Amino acid sequence: MSLSTAATITTNANASTATATIRLSSSKYPSQKRTVAKNPFTAKILTLLHHVSSASNTTGSIHNDQFSLLVQQNQAQGLESNTLASVHNFIRKSKRQVETTPMEDFRQLAQESIRLGFESLARLFIEYGKLDVSVLYNSELWREGKERLKHRGHDEHAEYRERISGMPGTRIKKYDRYGFLMHKKTECVLQWNDLMDRKQTARMKKWKSMLHWKNPLDRGLMGLYRRNKWKKRVRKGIPYNVRKEAWHKMMPVKSLKNNHKGAYQRCLEQEADPNHTKVIDCDILRQSRNHRFFQEKFSTHMISLFNILRAYSVYDSEVGYCQGMCPLAMCLYIVLEDEEDAFWAFWHIMNSPEHMMRELFRAKFSMLKESYWIHDQMLQELPPLKRHFQSMGVTSEYYATKNYMTIFVDLLEFDVAVLIMDSFLLDGRRVTFSFSKAILQNLSPELLKRPFEEVLPMLQHLDEVEMDISQIMHHKRFSKSRLRDLRAMYSKHLKGTRNKTT
Repeated sequence: MSLSTAATITTNANASTATATIRLSSSKYPSQKRTVAKNPFTAKILTLLHHVSSASNTTGSIHNDQFSLLVQQNQAQGLESNTLASVHNFIRKSKRQVETTPMEDFRQLAQESIRLGFESLARLFIEYGKLDVSVLYNSELWREGKERLKHRGHDEHAEYRERISGMPGTRIKKYDRYGFLMHKKTECVLQWNDLMDRKQTARMKKWKSMLHWKNPLDRGLMGLYRRNKWKKRVRKGIPYNVRKEAWHKMMPVKSLKNNHKGAYQRCLEQEADPNHTKVIDCDILRQSRNHRFFQEKFSTHMISLFNILRAYSVYDSEVGYCQGMCPLAMCLYIVLEDEEDAFWAFWHIMNSPEHMMRELFRAKFSMLKESYWIHDQMLQELPPLKRHFQSMGVTSEYYATKNYMTIFVDLLEFDVAVLIMDSFLLDGRRVTFSFSKAILQNLSPELLKRPFEEVLPMLQHLDEVEMDISQIMHHKRFSKSRLRDLRAMYSKHLKGTRNKTT
């Protein structure tokens, strides 16, 4: 058989300790033997899985003669169809057997489903076995599973490609400089990229010489010139082809790895909170499917991103995982292109005093509320816009959450968001306030013309809005002292509010 897999299955359904022994052989996969189940119920499911897998058509159905043989061998009476749905129906009709099936059997069935390329079945076994969804994120099993999907002529991404391109059967291969599928970008982004490309040669010469500096952010007197020069050039935007090296200069990733050797691997090996991993799984599957790293479900890169977020939820169990972390980790991984480096970079921005992202994700979101209050104080410097927002009842909670929780990564075109991330890594949390004000100031003439029904969609989809990126990049920065003063004012405001309520 060149395009199918022969399955020889021996079961003893009458014995209490029945064993299902699978021997698979084909031209694609060498003969191998696996013992998967020790009870008749699991043996029946396993047999169904392998017969469906051996089908030669794209729907995963099996022929009537194969199905009759399957029923005869396993006494699986009452199955309604000869398709993959048979497995679902058989499990759902066997509630009593499901309740008595050990968790480890469901784990093995989930792993076998992945190996055969059946994601939906793997999720079903995870649900019934009350397993951690981390079982799904196994690159070795998916490597074989995807081979089997191709073997059966199945293309799970065809519909997605057609939706993006608008042309049936189209295989998109063009990506932009950051790895995203080519799409229609706003004119302001195209103009900014053209401007940077024209300056590329001169800027690269300067940056290559700066990257040789041992510690460009040294606070000593001897490093004053280099520190100022570095800050000035970072604030203009780092060239995309040296950003990885520049970010390593601004974050102590190597020292964190050396000082915590093996810590990341230990986090991966520890049990994670199933509630956290379930949310991570949902967020990753809907995050940036138009990037080449994450276009394919359960690709090596998608599994790496899952590992980063899962490991951090284990490392910092108090915070765990919260929606908003995924875009940050994704941005770091896209630029650094290394799983463990991205993890320690994520740890750095979450815990360093300059960035304090961890505080934004803590219970009750007290720092996010502080960010809203500071945002409103900045809005007072734009009186016409503030009055317009007040007349419509628009508050910062309606539109500014992604400004502070995702550092604009989930809000702006990546070409622009990564420029803000450059400044964020350099100057810390305060840049999110100055960029928020700069964007509002830039869009103010247009916002003042819009009614309520158009203002919020505009602010929530800045990636579709035309703005002057050059003006935004060269805006007046927020100083450390100003942020410190505003935080002190917020503390007094909070105490006054509590006193009034008591």
